[in-house]
Formats: sequence, structure tokens, C-alpha cells
Amino acid sequence: MDFERPDWFDRATEWWCSTVGNDLARHAQPVGISSDGELGVLCSDQAWSTQMRLMAHRVVERLNGARPDDLPKVAGITVLKPAPVPEELIQLWSDLVGSDLADRVRPRSLSDWGRELATEAECAHARDLLAQRTPFVLARLRATLPGSSIVRLRTSHLRSVGVLIASSPEFSDRAAVEGASP
Repeated sequence: MDFERPDWFDRATEWWCSTVGNDLARHAQPVGISSDGELGVLCSDQAWSTQMRLMAHRVVERLNGARPDDLPKVAGITVLKPAPVPEELIQLWSDLVGSDLADRVRPRSLSDWGRELATEAECAHARDLLAQRTPFVLARLRATLPGSSIVRLRTSHLRSVGVLIASSPEFSDRAAVEGASP
């Protein structure tokens, strides 16, 4: 779906902020409108994207109720995906975090309008090691990718683990348990 910014769209930001409130307006911004009236909204992170999707119908009603006469009605809200982790960062990940951590911690997503890089670790030890290295990783990131807007690392996510529980005391196929995928 293509979103445009017609001449009147600059006024939409004021309309948006006064209608949705400061808290939501800090984390969700209208970026354009489609030819069929869908308002494209970009959120600061995944949690706010989910919240916006859940509130979309109510927000549309409030926007249309407070709509200035010279602005078109909003037909709905499309929550846009945040920008992905830059491919260049993924390719340089081992140089940024160290080869000993690169396979155990990976970049997951951008949040806070691209200023924070969320990571995912395979274990708490790897997560804690990255937390200790964060100042060095950010310094390397600024030196290697000077145009990057990332200023923080969030190291709180652990990879999901699948657990298979065998209820029989005679169960002895350890290889089947260790090879089970989540």
C-alpha cells in the first residue's frame, strides 16, 4: 500500500497529537495516508505496534470525531513495520561484539525510532557478557557505521528453548531429547 503526504498532511500531526494523547503520540506517528483513506502509522517499537493495532478502531473513531472539516475522514489505520536491522550491521556483527559472542548473541530489532538495537542471546551468560561489552560495542558501531542512529543496546531477550519431558522412567533415548527442536 502506498502512503502519500498531501499538502494538508503537516496539519495531521497536530490533529493526531491532540486526539490520541501525548503518551501514544510519543510512540506512534502518522507517516502518510493512502488513496483509500488508510492512515499509515509507524511505531517506536514492536510493543507499541501491537498496542496500536489493538487500539486502531478506537483511534480511528476518535480521529474522525475530532477531524477538522477540511480534512478527509480516516478509513482505518495500517501499522507499518519498523525498519529492519541494517544488513551492514548484521555483516559486521562479529567485528562489533567479538567472534566469541557473535554466534551466541544476534541483533534482533530496532526500537525507539532506530536509536536502540535489541539483541537476542542464547543464554544468560552471553547476554551478560554483551552487557559488559556494550560501551565498546557502541564505540565500534559509531566508528564503523558513522551514519547509524543507534545509541543504545538492549540485551534482555533470550532465545526460546524447547523442552521435551519424558514421563516414563524407562525412557532412555537421550539423543532424541537433545535433538528435539522447539
